[in-house]
Amino acid sequence: MKEFKTIILGAGVTGLFLGKTLLENGEKSILILEKNDYLGGLCSSFNIDLNNEKYTLDYGPHKLFSLLPGIMEEFKSINGEDNLTVKKINSLFFLGKKFQFPIKPTELIKNVNLKTTAAGITIPLSLLKSIFIYNILRKKDNSFEDYLIKGFGKKAYNILFENYAWKVWADPHILSKEIAEIRIPVPNIKDLLSKTFDKKSQVKVNATEFYYPKYGMQQLTGNIAHEFKKNNGKIHLKQNIISIDKKINKFIIKTNKGIYRCERLISTIPLSLLINLYKKSTPEIKQVTSYLKFNDLTLIHLFFNQPQIIKDNWIFFPELEYSFNRISEQKSFSPYTIPKDKTVLCAEITNPKLNQLSDQELIDLAISDLIKAKIIANDTNIFHKRIVRIKNIYPIYDLNYKENIIKVIEFLDEENIITIGRYGLFNYNNSDHCLDMAQKCAEHLLKNTSKEQWNEERNSFFKYKIVD
Repeated sequence: MKEFKTIILGAGVTGLFLGKTLLENGEKSILILEKNDYLGGLCSSFNIDLNNEKYTLDYGPHKLFSLLPGIMEEFKSINGEDNLTVKKINSLFFLGKKFQFPIKPTELIKNVNLKTTAAGITIPLSLLKSIFIYNILRKKDNSFEDYLIKGFGKKAYNILFENYAWKVWADPHILSKEIAEIRIPVPNIKDLLSKTFDKKSQVKVNATEFYYPKYGMQQLTGNIAHEFKKNNGKIHLKQNIISIDKKINKFIIKTNKGIYRCERLISTIPLSLLINLYKKSTPEIKQVTSYLKFNDLTLIHLFFNQPQIIKDNWIFFPELEYSFNRISEQKSFSPYTIPKDKTVLCAEITNPKLNQLSDQELIDLAISDLIKAKIIANDTNIFHKRIVRIKNIYPIYDLNYKENIIKVIEFLDEENIITIGRYGLFNYNNSDHCLDMAQKCAEHLLKNTSKEQWNEERNSFFKYKIVD
């Protein structure tokens, strides 16, 4: 049995950066256990060699941007000389037209057609009705649906948000409004218009540029891991955890590769997995964690014999008539990841109903929808297709999710197990938030602050905002 002071479960961004920070501040004897054969979790890449040409593809589009103090500087430091500054272009595609975000007045004029004209007439009337219902009659806005209908009116909600919720999460009737507060940076039409015309406010809802590692997200997490190992940190890959136990204040982790013991256990793996692995978990806690559900993600990569497809880094598709909720082009993040005369388009499908289809059915559907949206004219330039299915990506914030999370965390606090990260806190966040969580957790451990102080700090993690 191998013994360490600290064991971290999961070598994603949160786990790696936490381990690195602890070692740099004098901690010793830290082991990270990772189930995959690669580092980085979702913030990583995979490499493909086709016809003697090399391609680096991320697990979905990632940008490095933050409004949190010090995090942009941290990204820049991690990437070093290979830190690219990318001018960001992203769009929304709805009513048969593409709109930049925030929407510009000139685009509204340019994109006039029967659908947009009809929407332009009915949206203000719908908004007036919502103002009366939610502000005069005082209807509550606890759900995703009510929160956005209150701010945008039912017509705009139907066009922009309702179907997107179905595609990415679940029935918007049962979703908490907190997912809207986190994921949609403007709460109402008034705020949208003010930020559209006020350039100083735009950065809070829409980054104009972002950082990106020259050779893909694998470089970012690889650099963090390198620093961790340089300070004698240990990482063991391909570790399938069989059980976690606690005896005389020591944690015992049994994996397919061996048995490990530690004084301090920190988890970044999914809460439900952690609870089911931990032998002291009660039936009640196991039942509570079963309510915390995720949607899976399918990535369809299409390889083209041409240098560029879209001008955007990514385009959102909120309408149900399109299978994918977003498309992106890896080359627009870094030209060093794809051969010069080729490009790769990635279509993301989260809709649970569609994810039940076969690989070939999903690929055919995505290509058909790209043609329908006039992103591509036909499939003649596609020379390779690849599909990646990833389990448990998007947390579903139902109306009771916070209450259930609190119960699980309180149980783990009593057991002296720390859980953080996107998976560890069932937290809808980005890589910058992962760094921030890791920093705050390291500070708590290094300063040995009280559980009450740590709980207060941890509560702030649920207030993160995602800036597109």
